[in-house]
Amino acid sequence: MNYSYQPPISHSIMSILRKIYPLVLLLIFIIICVIRSHENNVKTKNIIFSDQEGYYMYLPALFIYGGFDQYPIRTKEQFGYYQNTKKVFTKYTCGVALLQMPFFLIAHAFCKFSGAPADGFSPIYMSLLDFSTILYIALAFIFLFLTLKNQFQKPVLLIAFFCFFFGSNLYYYTVIDGLMSHAYSFFLIATLLYFTPRFYDNPNYRNCVFLGLLIGFIILCRPSNIIVLLYFILYNVSNRKSMIERMLFYRKNAPKVIVSALCTFLVFVPQFIYWFHLSGNFILYSYENEGFIYWKSPKIGKVLFGVWNGWILYTPMILFALIGLYAAIKHKVKNAISTLIIFLIATYLFKS
Repeated sequence: MNYSYQPPISHSIMSILRKIYPLVLLLIFIIICVIRSHENNVKTKNIIFSDQEGYYMYLPALFIYGGFDQYPIRTKEQFGYYQNTKKVFTKYTCGVALLQMPFFLIAHAFCKFSGAPADGFSPIYMSLLDFSTILYIALAFIFLFLTLKNQFQKPVLLIAFFCFFFGSNLYYYTVIDGLMSHAYSFFLIATLLYFTPRFYDNPNYRNCVFLGLLIGFIILCRPSNIIVLLYFILYNVSNRKSMIERMLFYRKNAPKVIVSALCTFLVFVPQFIYWFHLSGNFILYSYENEGFIYWKSPKIGKVLFGVWNGWILYTPMILFALIGLYAAIKHKVKNAISTLIIFLIATYLFKS
């Protein structure tokens, strides 16, 4: 009598766990972030204030209060009316609000249905907005995992993600100050890193449309994010020949590049409408007297080691990333130079 070998049940379970444990860890991560975010909301009494309000106010102003002339300002020491008008003015662009909008609408519908205060500021709004931040961060790590899984082993990636999240200010901008633009920018940039090689492998019109929309959201969330587009442009460009080939690629695909540009413009239409509503101009420098005044004397020491926000002082783990970048350049790893260029430009921009 012939018997086929049947592996022990424990082996089968371990095999399944090896395949799904990243997802299990991701689920645990989401649960922990939700609990910590809820605890923070209880402590702060679900207050949306300061810069958070500036990013968010587009939604309650449009969907609840019928416009910016009726919106009830909560952070009155920071936000007021645009010159010679009764229209509430925020210098922040609406990219974050657009990403928050699905969660806001769910919260608003729930409040309408349940009889809870549908004012845009009751606890259900805050809970769903915070969940949106956590979900976008989780999606960002998924995209990073998919981008890097063929270059590093799973345990290495998971340890790196753990250290990056808890060893940088990303934790703070996820569970404490989650309505700022940082987490949403992180998600969009992680998506760009994942999408970039797929675009160059298959630059069809569908991918061009997605690329244009993605670029639009990246810039609209935080205008200075535009510098990360250098990664897309310089992807796998390592010398003069490859740069020429990249320019020829854009020339060959000029109609698709135009489609991408039009999609990027489409994302900005809501912002143009808001600016026109305020000032009568479709383009407005909303930061007014806040500018880059230290171009000639960048504040290097304060940005890197200052006691208020010194990057390396308060995020020493980033030194490992800088060492890794040096090693990548030394060993001529692809895209290391483009990463260095972005890092240097970003650092100079922040110092200015």
